Amino acid sequence: MPYLMVRHKVEDFGRWKAAFDRSLDQRHVCGHKASRLFDVDVDGSSVVVYSQWDSIERARSFVESEELKEAMKQEGFSERPDFYFLKEVPLEERA
Repeated sequence: MPYLMVRHKVEDFGRWKAAFDRSLDQRHVCGHKASRLFDVDVDGSSVVVYSQWDSIERARSFVESEELKEAMKQEGFSERPDFYFLKEVPLEERA
């Protein structure tokens, strides 16, 4: 199962979370399966979203979409998040 991990600095968690929630339908159309949200810093200035996708290609397509770029621009996010496209490797293959 492919994963996407996004680290995002946020100035206003409530505003960011509302924008994230509004993008749910678009994420599902692009192959999103499920997400988990983590607060990285005690002060809430950075979040990590860890999500499952049906393919790395579709996750990358979502990240590179004009819709996402426009939504981030409209919400006033000045800093681009860090995106990590992950493919799980079974432990026994790591040795």
